[in-house]
Amino acid sequence: MSLSPDQLLYLDRVKALYPGGIPRQLLERSAGCPVLFVASSESLKSATSFDGAGGELLKAAVIKGLEIELSKVSVAIYEGREALARSVEEVSPRIIFLLGEKVAHEVLGLSDKLEQLRSGAFLFSQIPTLVSFDPNEVASNPELKRGFWEDLKRVRAVIRAV
Repeated sequence: MSLSPDQLLYLDRVKALYPGGIPRQLLERSAGCPVLFVASSESLKSATSFDGAGGELLKAAVIKGLEIELSKVSVAIYEGREALARSVEEVSPRIIFLLGEKVAHEVLGLSDKLEQLRSGAFLFSQIPTLVSFDPNEVASNPELKRGFWEDLKRVRAVIRAV
């Protein structure tokens, strides 16, 4: 298997997450959805629609920011770690993108401030996991859009690298 320079750079950056070496299934993963968005029920009303200001923002982020068709991503409304683990197993995402501080705290079991979580890289069910703002907060506060875009660029880099 040959990797692009971008893929090699990404793998170099995340190697600390995998003390035993990066699992081969992550290196070989091509099936499955590129990204699993995880949001609270307050943020998105449904995992199948992009209603409301936050949903519209998320839809634009997928289509314009990540350059992916909506039908190729998955959205999960957070209902506990076990339910999320089942969703991960079903859709085999390349990356999990946690939307909002509350969801990030519950999924990761951490209490760090959102800014700290956004700058980190985590694993959930052996899948790279990143954190960003709740889409409703971004839709109502234009000052957050730049940070959200920076987070999306990190997601896009992972999708393209893995």
